Amino acid sequence: MLAFHADVPGLDGGFLGVDVFLVLSGYVVTTMLLAEHRRSGAIDLVAFTRARFSRLAPTAVVVALSTFVVALLAASPLARPQLVPEATAAVFGYENLLLAVRGVDYLQDDTVSAFRQFWSLGLEVQFYAVWPVVLVLALRFAERRGAIWVTGFGLVVSLASVPMARAVAEPFAFFMLPSRAWEFLAGALLAVGPAFAFAPAVTAVVRVAGLLLVAAGVALAGPETVQPGLLTLLPVLGTMTLLLPGTSARFDVVRRLLSTRPMVVLGDASYSIYLWHWPLLALPVLVRGAPTPWPFRLVLLVATVSVGLGSAAVLERRARRFLERCRPRTTSLLAVAAVATLVVPSAVAVSARTSSDVRVAGPDAARIAPRPSAPDVVPANVTPALTDALRDLPFPYSAHCVANLLDPPAEPCVIEPRRTRRVALVGDSHAMQWADVVRRAARDARVGLTVHGRAACPFADIRVVNPQLGREYRECDAWRRETLASIRAEHPEVVVVGEATALYRGRQVGDGPFERVWRDGVRRSLAALRPGTRVVFVQDTPSWPSDPNECLASHLEAVDRCAHPSGVLLDADVRRWVSGLAPSVTVIDPVPALCSHSCSPVLWNVLVYRDRSHLTAVAARTRRARSRATRSHISAVIF
Repeated sequence: MLAFHADVPGLDGGFLGVDVFLVLSGYVVTTMLLAEHRRSGAIDLVAFTRARFSRLAPTAVVVALSTFVVALLAASPLARPQLVPEATAAVFGYENLLLAVRGVDYLQDDTVSAFRQFWSLGLEVQFYAVWPVVLVLALRFAERRGAIWVTGFGLVVSLASVPMARAVAEPFAFFMLPSRAWEFLAGALLAVGPAFAFAPAVTAVVRVAGLLLVAAGVALAGPETVQPGLLTLLPVLGTMTLLLPGTSARFDVVRRLLSTRPMVVLGDASYSIYLWHWPLLALPVLVRGAPTPWPFRLVLLVATVSVGLGSAAVLERRARRFLERCRPRTTSLLAVAAVATLVVPSAVAVSARTSSDVRVAGPDAARIAPRPSAPDVVPANVTPALTDALRDLPFPYSAHCVANLLDPPAEPCVIEPRRTRRVALVGDSHAMQWADVVRRAARDARVGLTVHGRAACPFADIRVVNPQLGREYRECDAWRRETLASIRAEHPEVVVVGEATALYRGRQVGDGPFERVWRDGVRRSLAALRPGTRVVFVQDTPSWPSDPNECLASHLEAVDRCAHPSGVLLDADVRRWVSGLAPSVTVIDPVPALCSHSCSPVLWNVLVYRDRSHLTAVAARTRRARSRATRSHISAVIF
């Protein structure tokens, strides 16, 4: 895992180390529970929980809190509030749930997070909140045989849940316990199974085969690997093979290798090394805002091992013994102190400065210029404020007529339902950013408006893979069919269309160049409308390589350092394709009002973007006010 996260060449499959850990954990803990049952005829669940807490909590809490404090100091003011839920999830053992809900692609997502390694610890915490209880019940009612049957049944059910979880969303399969429990149970099955032993020579060969299976998995896996999937079986089966009982032979090279002093020391400290390695690798990237050079990553790996060894000696052993002797009141006070470490710095972070002291005039009628005007600083009167950008949404979001990825189709927003002359707005979130503009134009023209929106779903009739779901976005196809049928039945005079066409490029399902697939998809969607329906297609707005507001928060007095050339932020090919649509389609280009040779994230006193690719609602409305092109195009078609 360390080599994988440090991008060591040739170890792209190093993430399978977690699968080895899950099998080992299931075997070791189940063996301990069974040993207690043999000694005393029962399993003390309270003592088990206390022992697990004393074993895991000290290192996890110290790593999480120290990482939180350092990240809080290093991150931009906008990123700091986002650290709180991650640090909280890390401390309380549900980081995997947080990442699953956020739709994180663990193997390919390049977003820097200092707490991501806690996802596997979250799995362990959740599994051992359930498994000891199940094992106790199985042993009580059917003894060892019951434990075997329950373990095997749970393993099969968990394996069967993997394709179902993947059908919902790939991150659910990767991060959630139901689709990962079978790996714990694979180790547990070895522990509860009947005792048997191979001959020493056979044991030696079997262990070599197991090591080769793990190595083969690492060699074959990569960022495109479906996880968990068929390839996951290699490290799981390999680890199970290494755990098979048997006496050692003189030529048992695997046993001798794993029994050497350095391997034993590293194994004893592996938990601490694992928890410390990620912040030591991630925090420099967070501070620098750029990848860490390869030689420095090697230094960080060495530092990780050193810190992990020290942490194992102090936190895993001494702190563990301390907690085992602690009274409940002392443990509660320590928990309160840990929560305070999260709350107090967070309150300071929220009050961070997010603008300069200079006020800048707004883009009122007296200040209309032939091209957009960018200030030198983030104005004191910037609107919306940097901290409010993500919440500055057009009206369909508060009206709940935009469906998210896994939502059922939302009811469209119907404005002025009694008006017979109507206009429709349809598309993804990049279409929705113009909803306030279209509503104002419809009101001026005295026509009704219907808004149909679905996140990440193009108007063009193309099948796409959604990166957050990690699968084909089937919900989009169904929504598009229903929406186009609804628009055809309503028969509006004008349909306003928008989509983030460039973001779907390369995500189409099936073969063929994207240009041809997209053009054919647009023709099919247009053909689904009634003949004579007039269509307005809005060109897409710039997409930034990273959140421009994060840059602004770090350069309040130098906005120009956050500007980018327009050619970097716009896909010239896609813009040409949109401009070349059928003559019956009116194409509106909002970019000249946003960019000249370069694009600035602030114009006048207006914050233009709420994230990497969406305009703030204020910016969209302001653009309408100062751009005769938008008004004339939309109004001319509606009138």
